[in-house]
Amino acid sequence: MSVGAPQGAGPTAAGRVWRLLGWSTAALLSGFASLQAAQWPPPAPPQPTVALRARPLLPEEREALNAHQQRLQAQIDAAAARLDRWPAAAELEGADPAGAPLLPDGLPDNPAADGVGWVLRWCAGEAAPPPGPDWLYCPATGRIGPAGLEGSAAGSPSPTPSGATPAVEAQ
Repeated sequence: MSVGAPQGAGPTAAGRVWRLLGWSTAALLSGFASLQAAQWPPPAPPQPTVALRARPLLPEEREALNAHQQRLQAQIDAAAARLDRWPAAAELEGADPAGAPLLPDGLPDNPAADGVGWVLRWCAGEAAPPPGPDWLYCPATGRIGPAGLEGSAAGSPSPTPSGATPAVEAQ
């Protein structure tokens, strides 16, 4: 009871709001403290980076990989003609302004690299790419090449969409 309140009168509306607010705050803080004190399982250890294959590609695997590369390069060349520029690496699995996919067949898996097929932006003359990507793509030259192999064609020069020789030279 408040001082000066008549006998038998209960708490005022403001008093009830403050009491409810106090109990709510106490309950929230108690719950937060309980969560902080809980013993969560330790985080999973980081996964090792994918290494290159221990064995060389079989002749039929190399032929399939070359066919994939040629088909990808043809699709990138067609996309560059539609865009009038080489697509950025992040755009390869997207669509052109008309809504047509830049790579109609999608990004194929590379048998020389483990895991799900993905492309890394990398051009010749740059630091060695990290292990793991299936394809190396240089948006400056529009060239794509398989990762996991010596002498990938990603950094090789190729004509620009307008037919001019690119300014970036292969290293």
